[in-house]
Amino acid sequence: MKRSKYLNVNENHEGSWAISYGDMITLLLSFFVIFFSFDFSKEKELKLQESAIRDIASTENDLSENALAQGDQVISDLTSVHMDQKGRIFVIFKGMSFFKSGKTDVRVEAKSILDQFAKKYMPYSGKYRIKIQAFTDSTPVSSRHRYKDNIELSALRSISVMHYLKAKGIPKRRMEIGGKGILSKKAKEVFGINELDKEIQKELSRTIAIILYREEAV
Repeated sequence: MKRSKYLNVNENHEGSWAISYGDMITLLLSFFVIFFSFDFSKEKELKLQESAIRDIASTENDLSENALAQGDQVISDLTSVHMDQKGRIFVIFKGMSFFKSGKTDVRVEAKSILDQFAKKYMPYSGKYRIKIQAFTDSTPVSSRHRYKDNIELSALRSISVMHYLKAKGIPKRRMEIGGKGILSKKAKEVFGINELDKEIQKELSRTIAIILYREEAV
């Protein structure tokens, strides 16, 4: 009688142990399903984007050397950086005229901000390519210029910026260019100049924007 009772106790103990083991296996399976369904590459990409935006947005210029002034009005050099839904990072150089009227050479005042951009971009050059977009003011290209129209002028300005950035260490294979022609009214809103004096608007319309993108985001 005592032996039978002892065996029954063991049987109950073994059954409860088997149930606990089954619960543990179920929990482990649930854990691995959740673990492998989590997109770590996406999280890593977001961190990379945040880091790039933070570093490039810190680009600033010395106002005493690189500012446009008209009377008591001073327009400082501010860099605006934002990301679109495709993960492309747009770098807008506010308050900076990159070219003289009808010219393609980068102004001396604008070179320092390109120097800083190149320095900030280099750690990300293996991850992001860049596209340089140049603009013109609304003044039509006249017969005294060697350009057919404002689109061609803006394209040559993009090339000029590309050559300068290449001299600063950015590989040419990581860059592409695009001439955007006359800076549109909508673009002026992005650059924050549509409310300014018309002559200042013309000055600041001779500008550029740089887009950072991953190949798969194109």
